[in-house]
Amino acid sequence: MKMTIKKIAFQKLPQGALIPFVQNVVNRMTEQPEYAAFLPKVQALHSLNDAFVAALAQSTQGGADRTAVKKEAMAAVLQSLNELVNDLNYHSNGQATWGVNAGFPVSDGRNNSATRNLLPPTSLRALPQKVSGELELRYVLPDPKLVRTTGLEFSLDKGESWQNGTYSSGQAMRIKGLPSGKSVMFRLRSIGSRQNQSGWSEPLELNLI
Repeated sequence: MKMTIKKIAFQKLPQGALIPFVQNVVNRMTEQPEYAAFLPKVQALHSLNDAFVAALAQSTQGGADRTAVKKEAMAAVLQSLNELVNDLNYHSNGQATWGVNAGFPVSDGRNNSATRNLLPPTSLRALPQKVSGELELRYVLPDPKLVRTTGLEFSLDKGESWQNGTYSSGQAMRIKGLPSGKSVMFRLRSIGSRQNQSGWSEPLELNLI
């Protein structure tokens, strides 16, 4: 049975989660030659997403005009995503990887048979603790219902190598035993059922005191 991309995966995303979803799609499709024919639409989507980021930031200042601009920008992003998905489904090779590699969940149209493409955690931020070498890392899961646990890796050499860290079933984790006076990078990935997992989040770099 032919696999198709599920539009519902992004149509109901909150505005803060839509932005990294689009960036993930843009990054994946730009890096892989199999999607070369779609690059004009991917680049247009990228531009619209950038405009949405700017409009969202402006809307925090309040005002009906800024809110209206933000809503229009978000609608433009969703419309561009819809058009891109329509093209991808039309040219699909029938394999799940066609949509998954582009950053989209896919389905074969039957209940409980979706191949879910997990999104990485977003909005990483660190809260220092009273104990030296400890901090609390908080983050947002774009779709927490699909995530069983979140895995952490950290790097002490600017991302040249990564070490396994801790895991959490929530949207925060306590990290202990960190070296003082060094720069540390953290990255997270979402882990779901059936060994399904997301790519890594954008790294967060901290200078520990």
